[in-house]
Amino acid sequence: MAKHKFIVIKGKNTIVGKHGLQYEIFDTVTFDCKESKVQTEQRKYVYRKLFYVDQKHNPLRFRRDVYCRRRHLILGDNSVFTTIKMFDFQDGTYYGFIPVEAFKF
Repeated sequence: MAKHKFIVIKGKNTIVGKHGLQYEIFDTVTFDCKESKVQTEQRKYVYRKLFYVDQKHNPLRFRRDVYCRRRHLILGDNSVFTTIKMFDFQDGTYYGFIPVEAFKF
């Protein structure tokens, strides 16, 4: 099995569905699983953080209230740095996963 390493960012959208301009590096995480299971592990990670860190209630609704999206991270010169997976909660809180490989120049 391969190890998949990510830098986790956390932010809050003011308008749901739009990419927020402000986020912070929240964590680093490694998933030791097949490529096909990475998104499932990311989703489980987000569910845990929403429940324990953000104190969101009723985890039975997370499956319905958390959306997976793909977004571009843009550099200052308006070029695309990388594309990331983001998991948006209905209130605008999101967690994004930046692959560590994106930082190898």
